[in-house]
Amino acid sequence: MYHYSKICDDLKEKVLVIAIEEFCELNQQLTKCLRGKMHKERLLEEYADCLIVMEWIKEYCNLSDEEVSNWLDKKNRRNAKRIQEGVFR
Repeated sequence: MYHYSKICDDLKEKVLVIAIEEFCELNQQLTKCLRGKMHKERLLEEYADCLIVMEWIKEYCNLSDEEVSNWLDKKNRRNAKRIQEGVFR
């Protein structure tokens, strides 16, 4: 397992700045996909970076796996219901 707590201790609030930067880089790759200019390796790299910083955020903000899992279940159920009702946009 990776030592996310050490990274968060070392970087402190920079964790959030780096996360925002990584999300922006993924955003850029996604817009390229929409424009028909997808580069799969770059997309995979940015996707992986975002997964990593999501773990940093979880550690930095003291979010438990159980809390995250509960919210994922809640949001997935809500999305499924909205799709079924034809109101998901």
